[in-house]
Amino acid sequence: MFKNWMIVATIVILAIALVAYYFFDFGKPLAVKRARVLVNDRTFNVEVADSAPQQMRGLSGRESLPEDSGMLFVFNYAGMQSFWMKDMRFPIDIIWIKSERIIGVEKNVPPQPDKSVFGLKIYTSPEPADRVLEINAGLADKYGFKPGDTIRFEP
Repeated sequence: MFKNWMIVATIVILAIALVAYYFFDFGKPLAVKRARVLVNDRTFNVEVADSAPQQMRGLSGRESLPEDSGMLFVFNYAGMQSFWMKDMRFPIDIIWIKSERIIGVEKNVPPQPDKSVFGLKIYTSPEPADRVLEINAGLADKYGFKPGDTIRFEP
């Protein structure tokens, strides 16, 4: 049963990706919004991904990310958020957020350059999340980020 559900979920994700590719024209540069995210005593200067095209592109295609940087995904409502490492070139930590609190941390998520779209691992929030922060792999451990920590956002 679980295997069938995963196949259906993968097909749905691929269909959404293809539709978005054609309707949102991923060839054009996207406007970049910036903000500051404060986690405990650490500040990250982030790009804000609050539209479907920005969220689908994410950090893919980049070679690296400065240590004090990241990408903040902002969703209109709290839901089970799923991410993959399509076209990623470096590992990241994924921090799941709801109402300015960390609800989960996926550490050292590796790129999967040798996988087809069908073989990519999907990472899902442990419970409904309304924001997701992506930072360089290892920083969640280095700074001790954990569920329950408070996050503040500055535009």
